[in-house]
Amino acid sequence: MKEGLKKLTPDEQKLLNHKVVQGLSWQEIASLEEYQGITPSALRKRKERIIKKLRKFCYSFYSKAK
Repeated sequence: MKEGLKKLTPDEQKLLNHKVVQGLSWQEIASLEEYQGITPSALRKRKERIIKKLRKFCYSFYSKAK
């Protein structure tokens, strides 16, 4: 999983950190200066894409390991 996280862009890592590690709500994240002008629903969609990217990496990584 660490390898997958390293494949994310700094912005993707930051968004996951705000949501997963810090436990901020989408509204709280949207109010942060770096996300001004981005709606909570757009941030949720970004997270969905990030998770999809991680799943794809993990699937690929573990398929090669077999």
